[in-house]
Amino acid sequence: AGLPIATNFWGGHRDLVCTGGFWEISHRVVDQPFCSIPEYYSPGQQCALSDPDLIAKVLHKIVFETTAVERELQAKTARKILIERYGDSACAQRAHERIQATEQLMNTTLSPLSAS
Repeated sequence: AGLPIATNFWGGHRDLVCTGGFWEISHRVVDQPFCSIPEYYSPGQQCALSDPDLIAKVLHKIVFETTAVERELQAKTARKILIERYGDSACAQRAHERIQATEQLMNTTLSPLSAS
């Protein structure tokens, strides 16, 4: 969306953000305190927990201590990496590779059956 990103660098966020594309909010890893959909909960599940004061500090920094150019650069960097990783071309390439691998596996698996 072209907006600056502030998040922790843990779990799924690591796949979505990149160096130079977000402001990091410090966190600590804790046992998952709750799950809004209980059937999705797994014993031993953990999450990143950021202190509200740290979140406020990072947001304050973004708004008051960075320039519009810096914020725009962060947002553009984040978007570029996200599209490179998950855009149409990247997804099409991964789908093509998986189809080829599946076809190769099927041919290898079925070859002995067709020979008999």
